[in-house]
Amino acid sequence: MALWRKFKKHGMNALRDVPVELTFPNTLASGKCQIQQGGMAVAWSCSQAADGKIWLISAHAVPGVVQHELGHSIHAYYWNGNMPSGSGIQHKKENCYNPGLGLSEGFATFMPYWVQFEPDAVNPVEARYNFNIETPGSGFCLGSSNEVRVASTFWDVYDKTQDGVSPIKDTWYFTKPYAPVSTFLKNPGHNAMYEYMSVYTAILGNNMALPIVNLFMLNTTQLP
Repeated sequence: MALWRKFKKHGMNALRDVPVELTFPNTLASGKCQIQQGGMAVAWSCSQAADGKIWLISAHAVPGVVQHELGHSIHAYYWNGNMPSGSGIQHKKENCYNPGLGLSEGFATFMPYWVQFEPDAVNPVEARYNFNIETPGSGFCLGSSNEVRVASTFWDVYDKTQDGVSPIKDTWYFTKPYAPVSTFLKNPGHNAMYEYMSVYTAILGNNMALPIVNLFMLNTTQLP
């Protein structure tokens, strides 16, 4: 699978001690991953933080969703199941909810883009999610409480394209393609994307503090 290959290529372990159990297709009979639509319960896709188990509905049997849910499973594995506060609730990618949900879902939404596109990709649009992660557009709520804005922040510390208008520009990126993923997974206990401004500054040095803030401002993730 592409996700495992990319992790292995960059020397990271994406494997739990036991295989991840995936239930497909998920139905109401499983009693797992249900959401409300029109006042009725419907089966959906999700990953369980405690053990990384995944339930997938038929309509989501595509690489982007599978990689998203595996992203949740890997995240939970590295953080010992202690997911960000407020994560795990029903959501839509266009809306804002809370910074914890934005962080959890934003990392998982970044995963298929990281797996499928190299840092120099010109038009990074993942087939299922169908938005350009470099320039998501005005259809998404602003701030760290929106998963797409968080995913775009992860993308900007990964990709080589410099965008924005001075001084609010994306002028830097991690030279190691695995770093945006590893710095997240190995720095647990955070509940908002904006908390990673200080994480990145601690790694890169105080001379990078302003460029880091500018990148977050470009994606509006310096805000809750």
